[in-house]
Amino acid sequence: MPHWSRDGRQLYFVSPQGEVMASAVHTSQGFLADAPQPLFSAYIRLLQGVTRSQYDVMPDGRFLINVASPASERQSSITLVQNWTQKLPPQ
Repeated sequence: MPHWSRDGRQLYFVSPQGEVMASAVHTSQGFLADAPQPLFSAYIRLLQGVTRSQYDVMPDGRFLINVASPASERQSSITLVQNWTQKLPPQ
């Protein structure tokens, strides 16, 4: 899931470990990319066969990420009680 920065000077991608990485790119004398640097960890799913990206880089450099909660942080289920007022005693 590679993404270019809006100014074309950096290439962002997700490592197999789920880290968002950045590599500075220089094109003045051909194409040269610096060693990738980790920016932050994110729970981005790298699904085989999925062609849509799970993140984007905003013009101001912030990231918008569709994250998956790890199993330990998943919300527990809720119970929805309908017509609960019918179980109240009459007043």
